[in-house]
Amino acid sequence: MARSYDNIHIYGKAHLGDSYYLGQSARLADLVPCAVHAQFNASGKDHDPHCLQGTRIDILDCIRKWINGKDDKHIFWLSGLAGTGKSTIARTIAREIYENPKECWMASFFFNRGSWDTGHARKFVGTIATQLANKNMPYRELLQKAVSEDQGIFDRVMIDQWKEVIVSPLSLLKDESSQPQLIIVIDALNECDKSEDIIQILQLLVASRELGQFRPRILITSTPEIFIQESMLKFTGTAYRCISLQDEPGDVVDHDILLFMETELSKVKSLRLHKQQVYQLAKKAAGLFIWANIACRFISGGKGIFREKRLTAIFEERSPGSQTGMHPEKHLDELYLTVLRKAIQKYADDGWQELCYLLRQVLGSIVVLLAPLSLHSLLGLLSDLGDVDIIHEHLEDLCSILDISKDKTHPLRLHHPSFCDFLLNKERCQDENFWINEQDMHRAMMKRCVDLMSELLEKHICDAKLPGVHVSGMEKGQKERYLPHELQYSCLYWVEHLRRSNIKVEDNDDISDFLQAHLLHWLEALSLIGRAPESFHIIRNLQSLLKTDRSEIIATLLTDAICLFSAKLSTIQYMPLQIYTSVLTFAPRNSIMRQKFGIPQWLSFPQTTEILWNSGLETLQNHYQDFNLINLITIPHLRLIASASYDTIWIWFTETWEYMQKTELDSFRPQLGFNPEGTKLPTGRGAITIVARPILKLK
Repeated sequence: MARSYDNIHIYGKAHLGDSYYLGQSARLADLVPCAVHAQFNASGKDHDPHCLQGTRIDILDCIRKWINGKDDKHIFWLSGLAGTGKSTIARTIAREIYENPKECWMASFFFNRGSWDTGHARKFVGTIATQLANKNMPYRELLQKAVSEDQGIFDRVMIDQWKEVIVSPLSLLKDESSQPQLIIVIDALNECDKSEDIIQILQLLVASRELGQFRPRILITSTPEIFIQESMLKFTGTAYRCISLQDEPGDVVDHDILLFMETELSKVKSLRLHKQQVYQLAKKAAGLFIWANIACRFISGGKGIFREKRLTAIFEERSPGSQTGMHPEKHLDELYLTVLRKAIQKYADDGWQELCYLLRQVLGSIVVLLAPLSLHSLLGLLSDLGDVDIIHEHLEDLCSILDISKDKTHPLRLHHPSFCDFLLNKERCQDENFWINEQDMHRAMMKRCVDLMSELLEKHICDAKLPGVHVSGMEKGQKERYLPHELQYSCLYWVEHLRRSNIKVEDNDDISDFLQAHLLHWLEALSLIGRAPESFHIIRNLQSLLKTDRSEIIATLLTDAICLFSAKLSTIQYMPLQIYTSVLTFAPRNSIMRQKFGIPQWLSFPQTTEILWNSGLETLQNHYQDFNLINLITIPHLRLIASASYDTIWIWFTETWEYMQKTELDSFRPQLGFNPEGTKLPTGRGAITIVARPILKLK
């Protein structure tokens, strides 16, 4: 039973831009954005293949000699069509380097199209920096210092990020003795979602030649995109090595594929194949190692006599219009269709259509997921598909294209991204029983996410009642019990699914209704899973999806939410239940969020809060110590404020009240002057250069 208390008055100084916990030294992981699944050996990649001994000999030797040689070409570009084995080669090289840490210092980034973390370049620099910092303590200390003093680094363009967290700190290590060689492996660069970002990555990698003392070597794999080749030539001239897998002698490729298939199929009991049959299978691969890999898994996945039937199906089944000598991609498409059709062939006429629908829903969801989910969690999101054990049994027939574990809590993954390309392309997937309309599937996923959040999100979702409880004080099991993985996924990615479904939001639609009811509950959930800072950018993305002439109510709510979240984020991030108390209490009296969601009746306070946002400045407090404000000046065209406190000048970004730059001076009590150009800031004892360049992530 709730208790009421009268005449309780709380007095004290409120630092609305900070909390006690931000006064402690921030962990590096909190300051540097990192895509944890980008590393070649990240958790969940246990079964990703490496080159079989005796295969790809010439290519691997060429890369090894380049790494160990004195060639001044520090970039090696390995290009090839999808499925030709680029990632396997990159993974093999990365593994060899990883196992020799005394000689080499390595970082890797394996792109994955469509992934929220590894399908774009926003976390590229931070991920490389994090991996390097985990291997070298002197560099880690320099990185910590750089990002602690200037927390706006990762809001800048990539080339500036690279210079400030990679090149500059590493250059300070040049006097260190016996530095290991620096090697960076970047796989599937073409799967980065924006060509502009790919070009930026190439530009900054070229700049890495400045790190000559580390003898840098950068291995890049991608499909043979024209713009990548043009960018290479533009930035490096001819100062890079290149091997195209299409130019590899056909007899060498066929030999390697034959050796691979002989090795894999020899493991299949009760399957007797003549060497000529294996040779014919290898020729059908048309130079694609992924074809050989899928074919072997498909055959071995059959039980008893079904193995022979699957083998026969590979030899005999052809797509309409297929011809000898067709493009290798067509051979792969045929194999994918064979696998899918065999999965439903054993069912009676009255059951196969229902199974097709089920497979379309499950496979379609997997190919548009923005982060991996287990089968158990995926079905928690797709709540009406049926029993998890029955669906798991059906999916086992697709083990050649889908990594399906007996453990239903294991993340579902495709064996190769080419299946995603196939399934979403109507011209390639010519059986409409399986083709997936990408936009429709994103729309369905968005609706599932919103429905699940509407059902499960509520105030105090983890059953914690004290407003001052800190997120670190909650048990992990408590969070997972009340915030299952499918709900966490929904909170993080529903807006991105909305964006990719090409839907616009308007007043009184389902999205508007959800926000009116659960906006604060959604923010509480993000805080509890440690992702509160992302709320700012998620709402910015949502604002870009509003119908301009039919969304006045929801637009006003989101604008006010941005003001509230950015001003109080440091409190919300660590004490999420304060959302319902102090955060709303100290919001301006005319705040839409405060008016809509109210403040606790047990709180009484003097009417001293502001009427509107921006009618006064929040308390400016740095993240590590209190300081006394001596002088303050605005820099309007950059949306910055400069503040002085004794011997330090801080540059603040007015959009989020985060500090972007810190400069320590020898003199005390500096006086700030105004410069209309905004690039130099007079201090009374000289001038400092403003390097802070906040860039909002609107996409």
